[in-house]
Amino acid sequence: VHLPLGPDRIAPELRDRRQTVTQATQKRVEDQDPREWAQRLVRQKQYRFSDIGDATDRRTVTRGDDAPKATRVLVVEDNVDILEHINLQLRDQHSVYVAQNGRQGIEIARRERPDVIISDFMMPEMDGLTMLRALKADPLTTDIPFIMLTSKQNIEDRLAARDAGADIYLSKPYSPRELEAAVRRLLEKHGRH
Repeated sequence: VHLPLGPDRIAPELRDRRQTVTQATQKRVEDQDPREWAQRLVRQKQYRFSDIGDATDRRTVTRGDDAPKATRVLVVEDNVDILEHINLQLRDQHSVYVAQNGRQGIEIARRERPDVIISDFMMPEMDGLTMLRALKADPLTTDIPFIMLTSKQNIEDRLAARDAGADIYLSKPYSPRELEAAVRRLLEKHGRH
């Protein structure tokens, strides 16, 4: 294979395409650098992302439709990408509250009384299992259905989560459809739709 080097070997129309842009917003997608592509993506409603402050705020994430929904879901996850992914997945059907650790999760659960809690197992400050035990010991939050979402696969962790009161244990990577079905099942089981 012979590959010519240098700008003289590139056809003029290809060089001009890279150098001549009438408006920055009219660049072809393949000509945009990653920052331009990410900015364009974030402007689209279905791909909007919150910054870290919004994602960890103690209220409903304000991106998208803020109208109150009939059901409330609390998502407790230290990985901001997963936290935002679950928020994007559920926010059209539910009011979604978010927290980045078990301590924040307990505080929001006591204040907002969500209909379902989805939590990671391993988190800083307070892990999901410790949070689950605290919530189940509190008369104010003991009846809230709980989904443990984690990459921990061993049977001891599953049994510990079940013994602490987790209703459903889902493994990462998880199927978005499976998560939605789990939330729906718990809401129906507890008379919430």
